Amino acid sequence: MLSVGVDQSAEDLVVITVAGEIDSVTAPKLSASLHRALKCRPAVLILDLTAVSFLGVAGLHVLGCALERSRTLSVILNVVHDEGSAVQSALRAAAMTGDFPTFRTVTQARTSSAPVTTAR
Repeated sequence: MLSVGVDQSAEDLVVITVAGEIDSVTAPKLSASLHRALKCRPAVLILDLTAVSFLGVAGLHVLGCALERSRTLSVILNVVHDEGSAVQSALRAAAMTGDFPTFRTVTQARTSSAPVTTAR
C-alpha cells in the first residue's frame, strides 16, 4: 500500500510526502504524482520519503526518471529520508546516494541550499 500527498502551498515549492512501500505495483502512482508536480515547474520539489518502508527497483527507476526530468526543467529535486532507512539502503545499493541533495527533515530541505549528505 502506498500513500502520496502533495502540498503546493507556495508557487515555487512542492512537497510530495510518500508513505508505505514503493514497488512495481505502487511505483506508477508515485511517478504520476512526480510528473504532475514537475509539469508545474516549481523552483524546488521536495520528495519526503521518511515514511517509506520499502524502495524497490521500480521505485529507484521512478526516482531516476524524476531526477532527469527535474534537471531538464531546471527544478531542484531534494529528497528527505532517515539515516539507516530502507530508502537510504536502496539508494546506496543502486549507487544513487550522491545523485540527490539529501536532507533529514522537510524543514532542512526547505531552508538549506546545501545538502546534509551527498557522499556515496
